[in-house]
Amino acid sequence: MHVLLVSNAGIPVYAYGGTERLIWDLGKTLAALGRRVSCPVAADSRCDFGRVLTLQPQLPWDAQIPAGVDMAQFQFNPVAPVAHPHRVTEHGNARKAKPLPLNTVFVSRDHAGRCGSTELVHNGLDWSAYGGVDLERSHEHLHFLGEAAWSVKNVRGAVKVARLAGVELEVPGVSASTFTAAFTAAFAGRCRAACSFTAWSAGRARTRC
Repeated sequence: MHVLLVSNAGIPVYAYGGTERLIWDLGKTLAALGRRVSCPVAADSRCDFGRVLTLQPQLPWDAQIPAGVDMAQFQFNPVAPVAHPHRVTEHGNARKAKPLPLNTVFVSRDHAGRCGSTELVHNGLDWSAYGGVDLERSHEHLHFLGEAAWSVKNVRGAVKVARLAGVELEVPGVSASTFTAAFTAAFAGRCRAACSFTAWSAGRARTRC
């Protein structure tokens, strides 16, 4: 079976990038199962488990699907018609209702329900890439893993939960360019919980509480 994983992002992922990680782990796992994988993605991408194609938005989608592909999976709404067998995964949470292709799947039951659907496929990750888990180790704080500067990621909700639980919240990996925006999104200018933000710039970290 030949599977096409279509994304407008690049692979592999560096630092932040949820969808890119999903593409990488899905493609790697499909290849390990004996499937053939091709990835039309952003320029300058690379992978060692399949063929990398440069996405060309100016061309019709069917013109970018190689011969022999059995199924194409889009990580975004292609908008323009696609005649080839395909599926669309909706990863985001829209602020306003928007039309989506009928063959769209969502990443959780709640996500699907909020979009008026019942179709879902849970995201999968290769947890071996993250090292072992020491369940005996004490946990002194919580992590918020997301782009805190984006209000839809709800870092403010995470701060509220941490405050109610009396636990420190660590927000790692905030980019230097969005450091202030992330801090503002969490506290609206007022620090309400024990929370630290760590931004990385030129290999150096800075923290603000």
